[in-house]
Amino acid sequence: MTIRMLPENLINQIAAGEVVERPSSIIKELFENSIDAGASRISLSIRNSGLESISVDDNGCGISKEELPLAAKRFATSKLTNNNLNEINHFGFRGEAIPAIASVSMLSILTKQKNAKYAHLLEVDNGIENNIKIASRSEGTTITVKSLFIKTPARLKFLKSNRIELSHCKNIFTRFALAHPLIVFELQIDGKNSFSFNIEKDFQLSFINRVKLILGEEFYSNCIKINEKSDNSHLKGYISSPTFNKNTTENLYFFVNNRLIKDRNLIGAVRAAYGDTIPRGRFPSVILFIDIPYYMVDVNVHPAKTEVRFQNLNLIKSLIIKSIRKLISNPLNQINNVVNLKINNSSFENSDNKNIRTNLSQENLNIELLPASKTYDQNDKKSYNYPLGAAKAQLNSTFIISETSDGIILIDQHAAHERIVMEELKKNFHIGKIPSQILLIPEVINLNTLETNQLIENIKLLDEIGFKIEPFGENTIIVREVPEILDSSNISKIIKDIAENFSSKENIQNVNDKINEIFAKISCYGSVRAGRKLNVDEMNSLLRKMESTPNSGQCNHGRPTKITLSFDYLEKLFERK
Repeated sequence: MTIRMLPENLINQIAAGEVVERPSSIIKELFENSIDAGASRISLSIRNSGLESISVDDNGCGISKEELPLAAKRFATSKLTNNNLNEINHFGFRGEAIPAIASVSMLSILTKQKNAKYAHLLEVDNGIENNIKIASRSEGTTITVKSLFIKTPARLKFLKSNRIELSHCKNIFTRFALAHPLIVFELQIDGKNSFSFNIEKDFQLSFINRVKLILGEEFYSNCIKINEKSDNSHLKGYISSPTFNKNTTENLYFFVNNRLIKDRNLIGAVRAAYGDTIPRGRFPSVILFIDIPYYMVDVNVHPAKTEVRFQNLNLIKSLIIKSIRKLISNPLNQINNVVNLKINNSSFENSDNKNIRTNLSQENLNIELLPASKTYDQNDKKSYNYPLGAAKAQLNSTFIISETSDGIILIDQHAAHERIVMEELKKNFHIGKIPSQILLIPEVINLNTLETNQLIENIKLLDEIGFKIEPFGENTIIVREVPEILDSSNISKIIKDIAENFSSKENIQNVNDKINEIFAKISCYGSVRAGRKLNVDEMNSLLRKMESTPNSGQCNHGRPTKITLSFDYLEKLFERK
C-alpha cells in the first residue's frame, strides 16, 4: 500500500469534523470571532435550523482587503501576536474555524474596516476561493454559511431533527448573551425576528435582566448570588436553592474567563456541593463564572475549544464545593424564598357563585388555633426578631402556620424535622457520638442473599452509625442495637430499606454517600410524623431549630420544608393594592 499526501480540500474536510459538528458549533465559532473583533452588536439569522443558511453580522473592527484571503486559510490568525500558547486571552486563536466551515459549505465574508473606502466580499465554495469583490456595507463583518454539508452528505445523517438542531442553536445564542451582557444580541429565525437582548444602563442590570429572560423569573426568585475568591481564582454568578432542581444538566452554565465550556469535572463538583440536599438524578441550576490567570488554564485542548485543562483542577473544584455548600447550608439563605403563585383574577370574577361550596368552618379546614395565652403579642417587636417568626396555628396536624413581620410561613413539620435530625446525625457522626439503644428483644430479619451480603459487607459502617447487627443463619441477620432516635417498631422496615439501597443498581460506592443515605432513612423514620398534633412550644421549638440548622430549606429528599407568603403578596392577591 502506497503512502501519499492527501489533497488539501480533503484535509480540510477531515479537520472540519472536529470543529463543525452541527449548525450550533458554527454559530459558536462565528460569535467568538465577532467578540474578538470588539463588536457591541451581534445579529444571528438562521434558516431551516441552520442547514439552509447561518448568517452572523457584527459591528466589529472588520478585516482589511489585504488580509481577507488569509481568513479562509488554515492556521492563519491575528490572535496570537506573541506566539505564546500559555497566555491565550482571545476566544479564537487556532486559525481553523473559518477554513473548516468553508470546506463543508458555501461561505461568504462581507467586511469593512472603519477608515476603508469600500467594503469587500470573499466567497468560498466548499474550499474553493473566488476573487475578492468590492461591495457595500458599514463598518463590521457579515459571515454567511449556506448549504452546510452539501458535499459531505454523510454528515447530514448524524444530525438530529430540525427541532433539536434549532434548540442547540438557540442554546448557544442565549449562553453567549448571558456571558456578554454589554453586547446587544439579536436572533432571526426563518426571516422572522425571534428574540433580542438589549443593553441596560449598567453591567449588573443587563446581566440580571438576561438571567431572568433565559432561566426565568422563578429561577431568579429561588437563586443565591455567589461571589468567592481563593488565591488567584474568582468564582461568581448565581446558584439555585436546592428545591429548585431539574432532571437534566441543561441549566448548568460554566464560563472560564468568559469562555463557554463543557466540563464533567465541574458538573461533578456542583453535584457534590449540593450533596443530599437534592434527590439523586436531579440537578440544580447554576451560572458560574470562573476567572483565573490565563496561564493557569489550557484552552488548546480540542479544536472546538469547549474543553479546558486547569493547572490545578482540585483547587477549582474545592472552591466550587466550599462556596456552594457555605451558601446553601446557611439557614438565613433559606428564609427569603417567597412563593409566586399564578392567579387568574378572571376565575374569581366569572365564577358561578351558585356552584361554590362555602362551608368553611374551622372543623372543615381542620385548623388547630393556638390558645390565646400561647400566641405572641403582635405589638411586641421582640416577637418579630425570629427569621421564621412565631407559630400561630397547625393545619391538618401536618403544617405549621407561622407569622413574621413580613408575612406568613407554612412549614411542613415532618420535612423540617427530617432535615434537623439528618444534620444532627451528621454532626454527631463526625465527632463520633451517635447514641444507640440496646433492644430488649433483638430483631431477627429475613432478607434475600444479595441484601444479606451487602449488610454484612457494610457491618463496620453500620456499627459506627449505631446499628449492631450479626449474621444469624442463611439470609438472616439479627439486630441488637439501633440509633437511639429510632422507634423499635420500625427496625425491620428501616433495615430492609438500607439493605435494598445497598444492593440497588444505583448504589454509590462513596462511603460518605452511603452514610448520608443511611442517615436519610433514619431521619425519615425518626422524625415527627405528618398527622401528629403539636402544641405551641413544640412548634416554636421546631422553628428555632430550623433557623440554626444547615440546609433547613429542604428535606432529605429535596422537597421544600417551607413556603413564604409576604403580606404584600397577600394584599395583591386579595386586590387590596
